Amino acid sequence: MTDPLRPFARAIHSLWHTRAGEKNSKADAGAASAAPGAPEQQPPNERLNETLQSRLQACMLGLNTKDPKRLREAFVETVLLWEIGGHLAPDPALGEFVASVADQLASDPTVGERLHRLLLQLSTP
Repeated sequence: MTDPLRPFARAIHSLWHTRAGEKNSKADAGAASAAPGAPEQQPPNERLNETLQSRLQACMLGLNTKDPKRLREAFVETVLLWEIGGHLAPDPALGEFVASVADQLASDPTVGERLHRLLLQLSTP
């Protein structure tokens, strides 16, 4: 049996390395342009007062719990944007990627059912 999460893990790994490379490039460019002795600027931490669980719960509250596919897609999108960054949200390819990952999660009945139960718990206030 193949691991239904393997493509998802590979995609996350690839996106993570791309994002890390972009950060390093920006940091190198910023360090080169910064005045000597100037304090290093830190990017704002969007997640400072929020947890992934609280963001997932907020996302799940308004969704139709009878539509497991929509719940899975909302879950995948929320986790991706949390881990990789909100700057991906306007990317038109994100929707296709999210749908693909959500379908992959559902391809294993055990994983799909366990995820659905978890998402139902998160959608309950």
